[in-house]
Amino acid sequence: MSSELLKHPRTGTLSDDQKKLLSGIEEDSLRLLRITSELLNVSQVETGNIKLYSQITSPIPIVQYAINATRMQAEQKQIEIETQIDDTLPKIYVDEEKTAWVLTNFITNAIRYSPENSKIIISLKNNSKELISR
Repeated sequence: MSSELLKHPRTGTLSDDQKKLLSGIEEDSLRLLRITSELLNVSQVETGNIKLYSQITSPIPIVQYAINATRMQAEQKQIEIETQIDDTLPKIYVDEEKTAWVLTNFITNAIRYSPENSKIIISLKNNSKELISR
């Protein structure tokens, strides 16, 4: 909320350096919020109290979220993340947040254990004979 107040025209004009600093503060705040959320998820998994809020959704936004969340780590090691997505993917019944969290952890591990200047391929294929339609 404080960063939003600083960006408001009523509080005055920010210099370019101040805008960059404010942008960094906002990114750090979001990162801390994600870390806190991940710690809560880990705690729920460890205690067996995890709650799933499943719904029918497309898997593509989940994968895109995980890729975006790990993009900076991949860039630091000059690792390319490539996607191969089947055109006939059905919708899936999942908890989007928890699924994105798991996929983000998989990609993070792939980045951690891949050599610099390598490629990680994320492939989504339709192996199902049935399609869920709603």
